[in-house]
Amino acid sequence: MTTNYRLLDINQFPSYKVFATVFTDVKNTDEIKSHLIKGDRQYDFAFINAENILSFEQLYSALYKALLDDTNDRKKSKTLHTELIFDLAPQKNIMECLNKFGISSHSSNLLVIKIIKSQQNYITDPQEEEKVPVWEDVFDQLNQNIDGEVVSLNDETFKNFANLNTIKKNFKLGNTFTENTDKLNRQLISVTQLKGI
Repeated sequence: MTTNYRLLDINQFPSYKVFATVFTDVKNTDEIKSHLIKGDRQYDFAFINAENILSFEQLYSALYKALLDDTNDRKKSKTLHTELIFDLAPQKNIMECLNKFGISSHSSNLLVIKIIKSQQNYITDPQEEEKVPVWEDVFDQLNQNIDGEVVSLNDETFKNFANLNTIKKNFKLGNTFTENTDKLNRQLISVTQLKGI
């Protein structure tokens, strides 16, 4: 059974909640990008080209850096979603990062992330004392806006979607590139951790 989405916790940042899902065979990327450019709140997500992601560890590394910079008021971009894409990429120019690691006409596999502060993560049902999570509503809204198929979000999915030629080009690995995915994964994580130092 396919899990529609996952909630990612980063223990060092308990006030943030991260929603993640992945779509394949996406057919309306130009439409999605148009809404993003217009600032449409229904598209307030990080739409990431999954060809550049090799593992959850790589994603968590960039998430950690984005949340750390947000907490310390050191973001380089206007939103946390853009900051996440910026931290996944080795480039220092935000537009270049968005073009290579965000959504484009050629993105058929999309990793979609929504970062929310925990106090916005729940609504209170007046009929109940407990707080009711609204993540299913977040997924339903997203699913209505993306013409694609949801697949399970796990390391195997990342490895299947990763395009080694794209990774080699976008990370400018040149002679240091390896097709050994474990070693390559370490390289990509190192790029994220060392960026800006």
